[in-house]
Amino acid sequence: MTSPLAKILLPVLGVAGLVFVPVVQAEENFSGNKYSLLQNSEYGIEIVFPEPKFFKPLKPRTDEKPLSLVERQRRADIESVHREKNFLAQNSPLGRLKAEMEQEPLKSYQGKLTEFSEKIKTLLAQLKGKTNVERSVFLDLGSTYLESHRFFNSLSAEDRWKLTRYAVHSGTLLGSNESALWVFKMVLTRNPNDGETNLTLGEILSEMGEWDLALRRARNAERLFVENNQPDKAVKAQSLIDGISNK
Repeated sequence: MTSPLAKILLPVLGVAGLVFVPVVQAEENFSGNKYSLLQNSEYGIEIVFPEPKFFKPLKPRTDEKPLSLVERQRRADIESVHREKNFLAQNSPLGRLKAEMEQEPLKSYQGKLTEFSEKIKTLLAQLKGKTNVERSVFLDLGSTYLESHRFFNSLSAEDRWKLTRYAVHSGTLLGSNESALWVFKMVLTRNPNDGETNLTLGEILSEMGEWDLALRRARNAERLFVENNQPDKAVKAQSLIDGISNK
């Protein structure tokens, strides 16, 4: 019910564009986001009028100039080229291979081979351009070649094929019996009476199927171990001799 005062002021304020409504009706029909509400607690009414436009928040200003048609086309062309390159990279044989390398167990295998590769590169850098290199560097390099090769050979044929293809593109150095053989032969030229190196060469040659050469190295190793009173190592050399003789 409208109060007596409202009945008096209603025609006057109606001319000014203002409307009086009861409090309950104002709550039901108007939103605070669109209207300013002035409540008169004494008479229990609200004066409701539209919020002026100049009170509305302004859009944030920007100093960037609008792109020209030529510039928009240039950027669109660049994005198109990038999308095409990404598509080809993901769907090419190398792209699919890289995706496979992110899956286990290939990811772990590649990580192990990468560790061997980095160590090999470091040791080779120590040999480059030097004539007087410590024996330990050669032994470490030869052993790393062997470890890498034996780990690689322990994998399935399919995994070895994928890892070999990936190594070509990633620059990963894979160990091999041939590389290890070359290193240990260099060690032996410095000290032909090194029983350990003779035995290692015998083991490598045996893995390569070079039975006669392997047998000769194993016998040299056994003789040197006996002469140097190293019975445990002599037994190891004899075991290699027996294994080769049974081939």
